[in-house]
Amino acid sequence: MEGNLNKPQTNHNVENFREKLRLIRVNKQRTSVLLSIPKPPVIKAPGSSNISSQVTDEIFKLRKKIRDDHMIYKEIIEDYKKNEMIIRDLKLENKLLRTKYDIEKHINFQIAQIRKEEIIRMLGEMQEEEEDMTYEELLKLEDEIGVVSKGFDIEKIASLKEIVFKTSETCSICFNAIEKGNLGVILSPCGHCYNKECIEIWLQQSKACPICLQEVTIG
Repeated sequence: MEGNLNKPQTNHNVENFREKLRLIRVNKQRTSVLLSIPKPPVIKAPGSSNISSQVTDEIFKLRKKIRDDHMIYKEIIEDYKKNEMIIRDLKLENKLLRTKYDIEKHINFQIAQIRKEEIIRMLGEMQEEEEDMTYEELLKLEDEIGVVSKGFDIEKIASLKEIVFKTSETCSICFNAIEKGNLGVILSPCGHCYNKECIEIWLQQSKACPICLQEVTIG
């Protein structure tokens, strides 16, 4: 009894399998037919190869321009960095030169101040000695030693190169202010400048520059 009940179900499964197998065969045949159909030829538009070549050339040119622009930009950045370093070095050098100039100016001022005090002291001592001497002793001393000058003649001093001060400065001899536009004298070969009246008096007594003590050359 049970064997008869299972038989219709078995037959149904067999039919389903056969139907699936048939469909697989049909699909396989259809696939074979489709594969056997030749592909239609590709029709190119007139001049399409030229257009493609032009596009390729333009792309190549664009890439080359980008590379060139990148190199130029890189060179500009490098030059800018170099210029920054040069400017920084120049600022530092200028600062050092300014400091050196200020130090030299201060030293020269101190030397001139000491020299001025020494001259005042010597003149004071000479004046005291002269005050202790009688008139006859002074005349006798002048006859014995004469008038000795260690400086230049007035004619030579007058031939010194004159300048006009472009900035206000301090005279290293009298320590008075030299106003802009005042007449001055430049010494050779050291190149130091002085107030005209002061240096003329100085050079009548000495042939050395008041600041550097280098011998002055005239003519």
